[in-house]
Amino acid sequence: MSWIFGLGRQQPQQPDTTSLEQARERQIQSLHKHNHPPAVNVIQVSRHVDYRVEFKSGSQQLRLMIQLPSEFPRIRPFIRVDPPVSHPWIDSQMNVVGCRALNEFKMHSDLGKVVHEIVTEFQRSPPQPSHSPFQPYPPHQQHPPHQQLPPHQQRPPLPPHSQPYPMPGYPPQPRLPMPAPAAPGNQVHPHPTRPAPAPPPPTQRRSSQFTYNAPAIPTNFAELRDMSIEELGELSTKPEKILEFIENLPAVKKLHDDRAELNSEIEDQAKINLEKEPEIQEKVEKLTEQHEILSTVKRSFEDHQQQHLALCQQYSNETVLTNLSVEVQKIDEESETVAEGFLSGELDVDEFVKQYTDKRKVYHCRKAKEEKLQKTVQRQW
Repeated sequence: MSWIFGLGRQQPQQPDTTSLEQARERQIQSLHKHNHPPAVNVIQVSRHVDYRVEFKSGSQQLRLMIQLPSEFPRIRPFIRVDPPVSHPWIDSQMNVVGCRALNEFKMHSDLGKVVHEIVTEFQRSPPQPSHSPFQPYPPHQQHPPHQQLPPHQQRPPLPPHSQPYPMPGYPPQPRLPMPAPAAPGNQVHPHPTRPAPAPPPPTQRRSSQFTYNAPAIPTNFAELRDMSIEELGELSTKPEKILEFIENLPAVKKLHDDRAELNSEIEDQAKINLEKEPEIQEKVEKLTEQHEILSTVKRSFEDHQQQHLALCQQYSNETVLTNLSVEVQKIDEESETVAEGFLSGELDVDEFVKQYTDKRKVYHCRKAKEEKLQKTVQRQW
């Protein structure tokens, strides 16, 4: 009978997950996607709250303890390193504070890529074991007690040999004693028995789209060998002289040239983007029009769905059975009223037989339909 009267009783629907829970689930899936065994192992400690990322850095095994706040990903995650190590990206509490992508984490950031960047940095530059004890912040605390500035906002300290005079914003460095004055015209040469240290390899500054090889920072300056005592004295006493000396260094000149080249590339890309603005605006208008059509169709669908549910409820087996039971009781009472009228003398025999017979036929017909429909409903349950 369900194919005649409708779908029957509607099943209760499960509540939908919120958009924040869906975003949290996508971030956790990204964590597993971008960090997979055997190089990196992601372990779930507490579902949707705590995760542990294990990997090998150099000769030691490290673990990243990831804590997701209740409002994540609206609020950035907190990542701690275990065991205690020493690295520019790690503070005294073993919290990761040097990763720019982590410090600038937003709603649409990618947790898997952020963790992968941290793991890559620790594998490229392994942290040194630290034997100094540290006290991690308690579990109930939602954030570390002390947050440092992101690395792009910090000012890197200069090496001691490049600071002959105090500079604002940097801690004062102890000044080395000046060598004994030499005869005029003589020149200062480095110590003959002390080998010059090799320059460090060029550092790489990474962004989301390219890798920039920064010029190597020299540990000694060959230009100083050809300078007299008077010129060296001017460098140590006149800030403009040392600034001029720094500006003429090959590494600094290359840095300025690279910056100019990057500015030119950025301007070219900006022009390309501006040329695409009409096309993008046209697509936005089309998308807006399609969205309006979708909204209209959606409202129409919801109205028809409400009508469909109302009709299904009106012609369901339970509703039909209830109405049929009411009509059976009604016709039974009408037949009893006819019988009482005959007994009280209000109806003659012929009229009584005609009315009573008709009403009892209707009663038995409806009663049979009621019993049959009731069995059908019971089988459905």
